[in-house]
Amino acid sequence: MQVDDTQLSMFLLESGILSRHDVESIEAYRASTGESFQKAAVHAGLVSEGELRHALGKYLGIPFVKLQPHEITLDVLTLIPEPFARTYHVIAFANTDDSIEIASLEPILPPLPFLPQSRRVLLRLTDNESMKRVLLYYQRHIKKTVGDSIARHVQSIPAGPIDAIAQAVDRFSVIEIVDLLLQDALLSRASDIHLTLGADTCTVKYRIQGILCDALILPLHVGVHIIARFKQLAHLSPISILPQQGHTTVAGAVNARLIVSSSKIATGERMVLHLIPEALSRDGFTLETLGFHGQSLERVELALHTRSGLILVTGAPGTVKTTTLYTLLDLLASPEKTIVTAEYERSATLSSVTQLEHSPDISMANLVRAALHQDPDVLMIDSITDEGVASLAYTAANRGHLVVASIEGYSAAEGITNLQSLIPTLPIENVVTIVIAVSQVRKVCDERDMYHPVRAEMALIEAMADPVRILQALKKEGVVEKTVSWKELLFPRAIPCNTCDAGYRARIGLQEVLPVSRTLKALLKEGADAEAIERAAWEEGMQTLAEDGIYKTAVGITTLEEVIRVARGE
Repeated sequence: MQVDDTQLSMFLLESGILSRHDVESIEAYRASTGESFQKAAVHAGLVSEGELRHALGKYLGIPFVKLQPHEITLDVLTLIPEPFARTYHVIAFANTDDSIEIASLEPILPPLPFLPQSRRVLLRLTDNESMKRVLLYYQRHIKKTVGDSIARHVQSIPAGPIDAIAQAVDRFSVIEIVDLLLQDALLSRASDIHLTLGADTCTVKYRIQGILCDALILPLHVGVHIIARFKQLAHLSPISILPQQGHTTVAGAVNARLIVSSSKIATGERMVLHLIPEALSRDGFTLETLGFHGQSLERVELALHTRSGLILVTGAPGTVKTTTLYTLLDLLASPEKTIVTAEYERSATLSSVTQLEHSPDISMANLVRAALHQDPDVLMIDSITDEGVASLAYTAANRGHLVVASIEGYSAAEGITNLQSLIPTLPIENVVTIVIAVSQVRKVCDERDMYHPVRAEMALIEAMADPVRILQALKKEGVVEKTVSWKELLFPRAIPCNTCDAGYRARIGLQEVLPVSRTLKALLKEGADAEAIERAAWEEGMQTLAEDGIYKTAVGITTLEEVIRVARGE
């Protein structure tokens, strides 16, 4: 249901909630920020978010409610699964024989297939404060339920050696613990679960928004059972002493793909589970939502119009290289093009793309050869790790294919020199068209402080980036007025609140885009190192990862503290 800003402003004016001067001030604020009337009214401080939603309810004829968690029974609250409630901001709060009342932040509800079809669904509007309060209560309830259930099942698993692993992992308690552990990790918005077998215990950690956090400490024999269960699910050998990797899917309130990696270590065994929830899949990503902007965005879009060559994506382990590759394939897709991928692990299923996945029976180089036999216009290689794969990528790009590939590296210059070190006899400067380095930072929560950086912080900024160039980019992209000086910029400071993790919510990418110009081709031909290439690219206008981080801090997306943490590799 689309709300007309003009009609809403007139309603607020006629209702006496806003004065004519207030409306004019909001319109002026909108002109400078580009926000909707509703957001501008709240951000300008002329009406509270609760008052606005109450008025919006009257305008649309939808009742407004203030929610209190203790007034909602758990049997009603749990009618909508917590992940769905959190994603779409909808709460079931009242239930009768013939109807269910749903509170929402929006005047239209998403499909609710899990509700009884025999009952009417009654929409009510609420405010952010109520929604946050109830969602926090919901999350705490589930966390406690999961924690209590895990503790109860742990006690039911006897200690002692496992005589028959296949029989042990089929125990009901082990299966329940694994299911609960996955549910808890997904609820915590973890991207990875780390299981480490020590001398006496099994340590469980979650990686949440890039930070590794302690989750559980379990008895050693329980950890052995859990790892054995995950191996069974991922079709891994229960007794192999070699590193193994497999995958499986998880079905429940949140459906997810699970990539399982296991390795023997000095103290026992270590397993890492990478979670890819369907709700957080790369569907719908664009270069802009990944964080590309300004000149970097323009350069990538220009490179995508080439018919052949090599587009190289580089980054540290655990960054968004694969997501970036998939997004580039989305932009390249058309009925006239055949796109084939060669992937170590398929992270998502892409429509209209032929995806080949690595297995122990075939080397990555042979998988790339198989992909080339499919006569692709576009070939994606998710990781160049050795000379054979690098040579095939070069040959394909040189023979008229457009190759999109990734390689590990901490900067664009390092990525291209890493490729050169794998195939030093081949002139890669003739095929590489652009190098995209990616990293990630946490996005600061909406509840934040804004402040002017102090002298010590300014010194850190100047050591990492050129403030003059960043200010020029801010002005060129229309983020700040042409007359604003660097000292006038306000930076956000993270403040923990009830709905975020230490003041941060979700993550966004940092990007560094290096087009291979004539100057850089000459340097590559001469065998120049990464430092010399980066210096030349910077002089040609490349915005470094650190500069992009400071830019996104000045825009209000992340914090200086977060950019420094990532720059230090923490």
